[in-house]
Amino acid sequence: MSDTNDSSAPGLKLQSQPDLLKAALEYASRGIPIFPLGPQGKLSIVKWGSEATTDPEQIKAWWQQNPNYNIGLLTGAKSGIAVVDFDSREALARGKELGLPDGPTVKTGRGFHLYCQQSEGTRNFQKRSDLPETDLRAEGGYVVAPPSIHENGEQYSWFICKGLDDLPLPPLPEWILAKTPEEKTPVKSLITGVPEGQRNNALARLVGSWLHENVSYKDVIIKAKEWNNQNTPPLDDREVLKTIDSIYKRERGNVPTGEFEWGEPILFDGIDVEEITADLLPSWLGDYSRAVSKSTQTSEALAVMVGLSAIATCVQKKIVVSPNRNDYVEPLCIWTVSVLPSSERKTPVFKAMTAPIYAWEKEQAQLLEAQIAETNSIRHIEQKRIDNLRQKAVSATDSAERERLIQEIGAIHAAMPDEVRAPRLWVGDTTAETLQDLLADNNEKMAVLADEGVIFEIMAGLYSDSKVNIDIFLQSYSGSPTRIERKSRSASLENPALTFGITVQPSVIESLGMGSKKALRGKGALGRFLFCFPQSMMGKRDPRNEYQVPLEVKLAYQQGIQRLLNIRDNFDDEGALCPIVLKLESDALERWHEFSEYVEEQLGPDGELALMTDWGGKLPGNALRVAGLMHLVDQGPENDHISSETMENALELCSLLVSHAKMAFDIVGTDETISGAKKIYNWMQRNKFEGFSKTTCLRSLHMSADKMDKPLKVLEDRDIIRSHKIDTGGRASNCYEVNPILKHK
Repeated sequence: MSDTNDSSAPGLKLQSQPDLLKAALEYASRGIPIFPLGPQGKLSIVKWGSEATTDPEQIKAWWQQNPNYNIGLLTGAKSGIAVVDFDSREALARGKELGLPDGPTVKTGRGFHLYCQQSEGTRNFQKRSDLPETDLRAEGGYVVAPPSIHENGEQYSWFICKGLDDLPLPPLPEWILAKTPEEKTPVKSLITGVPEGQRNNALARLVGSWLHENVSYKDVIIKAKEWNNQNTPPLDDREVLKTIDSIYKRERGNVPTGEFEWGEPILFDGIDVEEITADLLPSWLGDYSRAVSKSTQTSEALAVMVGLSAIATCVQKKIVVSPNRNDYVEPLCIWTVSVLPSSERKTPVFKAMTAPIYAWEKEQAQLLEAQIAETNSIRHIEQKRIDNLRQKAVSATDSAERERLIQEIGAIHAAMPDEVRAPRLWVGDTTAETLQDLLADNNEKMAVLADEGVIFEIMAGLYSDSKVNIDIFLQSYSGSPTRIERKSRSASLENPALTFGITVQPSVIESLGMGSKKALRGKGALGRFLFCFPQSMMGKRDPRNEYQVPLEVKLAYQQGIQRLLNIRDNFDDEGALCPIVLKLESDALERWHEFSEYVEEQLGPDGELALMTDWGGKLPGNALRVAGLMHLVDQGPENDHISSETMENALELCSLLVSHAKMAFDIVGTDETISGAKKIYNWMQRNKFEGFSKTTCLRSLHMSADKMDKPLKVLEDRDIIRSHKIDTGGRASNCYEVNPILKHK
């Protein structure tokens, strides 16, 4: 395949300066809907999902506004076109190895586009782990068409003899239509190792196959570690052992005891958390989060979490998500807390991700400034009239005159204009009472966006004599109706929505296990937060770093936020809010069901989430919320079905956040579980035990049996001890082996 100098659209003659209008009309004449993109850009100027057209008059009107607009070509059922997008020559080479049909092909700014037939029901996907640097643009997507200009100045161009006039559209390759890597990868071929993103699934499948071959537990561990060394990069040894034990428990009911290799114990000085990257976020949100992190030299996880809260601030109450039935919906508010020490540049990232929201609020206030002043003046004057009439009514001796005055007061009240307020989207901190008023005055939605953790102090009773009053916060997470009943105000909130996006120091999380703040977990508040501990970049930052967020990336983010903010609230004939309902495509629904089933299993007494069921129980719902937010960034509200690719990214993020939640609840230690585990651990180490029975532990530490099970489970999860039963001739005794590595600690 070789490049060509023919940079015109199909059927058009070569020209040094492309005639983009002429090319756009040529596409439209073929029945291909098109729309304008920004000059040398990929960002749509219009709502492309609904406004893409083949109407030549509309197309002429667009390009008369700016003849340098790039051409957006709609993919999917309306055009009959799907495009395989290779981001590099290496990706194209991989595609050829898998089998690539001959079809119309475009040289893009950095890669290649292969035009194919749209396959029924096929939607976009991006960043699939088994197909690096390869995307699919199909239903719900678009591509930049020749002879548009790339941001690097290169022209999109058709290869010689490979334009739409030269070759028919081929069917999409089978390998691009396969839904999961497993459909293409037999178990036996996994033994040579797999790339990142496939390791856990591959290991689970291999362990299952070894079990069916009756390989011993010890040999399974040896084989798994040998296999893991071939991965790029390898899994952590603890993760390998955890996966093996999980498969053994599922297939055999228990983990064998005896001779086996121990993993490195996780002591109480910290938990390893999974890295979160901006690759999980779609389009302009992912691009901007990545650029902000590079500019500030901070972990991408920080921008990811603040970014999700920013999106939720824009769309909550306007849109909800329902997995399969209308009686179960999840609102699109989300509670995130990002935890980093001082001097980690939390504030610059926070400001960058929330700046468009602040700017929009300020702009709305300026637009309404004159109207607010005029309305306030009228209301003030009318209120003075009412006060005067009331005085006259009080002193009136004639009942008819009094009745006339009362009616006049009523008429003035009825004619008085409603108070006009500039819309408010967020606050830095708020008491419960103030939050009620803010919700009542702002269509029942509000966000707490702050780069400090004062809100936890307030929720724990900072201004109310340490009396915890968080009902309105909890109700606004789930949209539960509530009433405001105070001397100064009475109002009903039918479906309030509250988003949190806060960044705090670790000491704030530590304090949540102290004093009145302990009640925050008991009342269910902490279980609603998605905690994140971004990796520290201290010691790795380059003081000579001059990278700045590219202007086009910043503009794309600002315009994306603006579009979401400008989505209007929908109301029915009676004035009730009717949000847009996002549904799940069948594959996305199936993946969410599988995830929910796995979470439910892990909530059991032996599961990974057993010690934080308050958090884990809300994880499937939070996954729906995250998927809804990602979908709106990628597709907007015009497409109301969430794809399996979007759901996969949401589930991946929520799975990664499990380790972060463990870290948070380990630090908080709001119940006796962690302190009990530490007590048992210290007792073991003092006595240099190689093993012990539960009975001995009970007697030595004077702990009740019901308060010992969870601490012992914590020690097992940390690879500090392993349980087994010993038959003493009577009742089986619960015993524990101590990790021999601890002898050297």
